[in-house]
Amino acid sequence: MAGMGPLDFILYQDYIKNCFPKTILLYLSDFDLCKAPNLSGATLAPFQSISKVKNLFNLVWNYGLEGDFAEFFISNYLPEYRFQFIFKGVVNKLFGKSKATPHPDTQLLEKHNTIDSHIDALNDKLKNGSTWVDINLKMVEIFLQWCDTNRIKVIIIEGDYHPKALRLNLKIHKTVSEKIRQSAEKFHADYIDREDLLDFNESDFSDAVHVNAKAGYTFTERLIRILDALVKSKKFQLGVIPA
Repeated sequence: MAGMGPLDFILYQDYIKNCFPKTILLYLSDFDLCKAPNLSGATLAPFQSISKVKNLFNLVWNYGLEGDFAEFFISNYLPEYRFQFIFKGVVNKLFGKSKATPHPDTQLLEKHNTIDSHIDALNDKLKNGSTWVDINLKMVEIFLQWCDTNRIKVIIIEGDYHPKALRLNLKIHKTVSEKIRQSAEKFHADYIDREDLLDFNESDFSDAVHVNAKAGYTFTERLIRILDALVKSKKFQLGVIPA
C-alpha cells in the first residue's frame, strides 16, 4: 500500500476490506515509523465509528497530539468543517487571492534542492523520530491483527533509503526493523529482509528515499521472484489494492 502510513492503515480499513484483498504488501522501515502520525491529514479520511475514534484517542492522548486529534474529531462528525478548504478556495478565487506568488529567487531554491539537502532533512527526522516509533508500531500491530482476523495475508518488505542516510542511522534502522519483524511473526505475516532484495548504491537514488527508474525496475523484478516463490511454497494468492 504505497504512500500510506501506519495511521492510514487504521483509518482506511473499511476501504481496504471493500477491495477484497487476499494479500497486502507493506513497505515499512524506520523512515515510516519515525514520523509523527499525521492527524491533520486524517481529517479527510472516511468516517470513523465511535469505537475507532475512542481507540485512536487512547493511542495519541499522551503524545502531545491532542490539538490535532481535536481537529480530526470535529472533521469526522462535521462534513462542513472537513471540507472547509473548498469554501476557502472558492472565496479566495472570487477575491483574487489564489494567484501563485513567484519565488523571489527560484534558481537559489533549485540550487539547494539537492539529494544532500534531502538526506540532511531525512537525518533530522530519523535522529529525532524515536519518540514516534512505539505509537506507530502499535498502529501497525492493530492493522496486522485486523488483517489476521479477516484472513488477509500480509507481507512486510523491509524499507530502504539512501545509503548515506542509512549509514548514519544504522542503529535505529536495525532496531525498528527488528521490532517490525517481531510484530510480523506475532500476527502471522511474512517479512522480506532488504538484503534479500537489492543492495542499493548511492547512484540508484534520485533523492533521499526514491530510487531511479532503472533501480526500481531491478527491485521490482527481484520482488516478483520472491513473491512468486512465497506463493508457490505457501499456496496463497496475491491480491492488489489500489494505492
